[in-house]
Amino acid sequence: MFETPYQTTPGSRTVLERTSAGVRRLEINENLVSMPNQPSDILLVPPGVVDFPPFQQPLTRLEIKTLEASVVLDGRSMLRADKTPVTPNDYYNHQMRYARLTKYWYEGGEAAKRDILNLGDFPIRCFVSWVSANLGVRLGLDFGQVSILRALLAIYYIQLHGVADAGGADRDRILTRAARALPGVDPQTLLTLVGDIPPLHSIAELINWIKKVLDSPRTEDLTTNLFWVVLYFSFPPAFREQVAVACEYPPAFIALVYSAVSERSYTKTGLGKNIERIISRQADKELIKGVNHLLQSR
Repeated sequence: MFETPYQTTPGSRTVLERTSAGVRRLEINENLVSMPNQPSDILLVPPGVVDFPPFQQPLTRLEIKTLEASVVLDGRSMLRADKTPVTPNDYYNHQMRYARLTKYWYEGGEAAKRDILNLGDFPIRCFVSWVSANLGVRLGLDFGQVSILRALLAIYYIQLHGVADAGGADRDRILTRAARALPGVDPQTLLTLVGDIPPLHSIAELINWIKKVLDSPRTEDLTTNLFWVVLYFSFPPAFREQVAVACEYPPAFIALVYSAVSERSYTKTGLGKNIERIISRQADKELIKGVNHLLQSR
């Protein structure tokens, strides 16, 4: 389980030394920006800063040990010179929500992870549908293989929330929760489909499991990079690193799903269009209500 975006596989590839030093220098000089109606410990790098390269994920105290703020975002592409959000402000809204979910996740311990998972089955269904639809087509999987892939994805996504042990009682809880998110499937059927459940915390571990369970030549060329490319090709370049991070980091994925049902720029993405096809019984509105409630409590 990853506590921050920069601990994930794609996030860990970013070299942060210059950025971390620059952000901390801005904070010491009181040059970071706080925004109206936002938590005072979530700050933004203001426009005009050229001392370090842009960064796309929220930075936390776990990356910058001396940071006083909880989260720092790169505001240079989100703010005008007068430090108000650019319009349309979809990206600003999304990034602020992502920052608040990151703060909730890494500061809140196990309880926060449970809260995020307990937002309901809708995020799990979104993840399963989005990934299986794209990966199934790319790999040329048949209907039966896609059904198994969907089960693997549901179990993987649940484990991202910090389940310590995929065996014993935890295994039964994982199977029960996954079955809830997969209509027409019961826990025993799931166990028959997937067999033993290993600990799963990264895309590399998921891919190894997919290859083992499907045991098909069609999965031989599946790599982490291919996994990400298949998913983020329908997003603008500025969003793609975050899409890759979201595959291992629930706060990023929840932020994407929230925006995909509420922000115009995100509803037009591949994720947004996929979600349109699976929404039922006001599930999108329930997710928005649940996320807003969590963030208001912190």
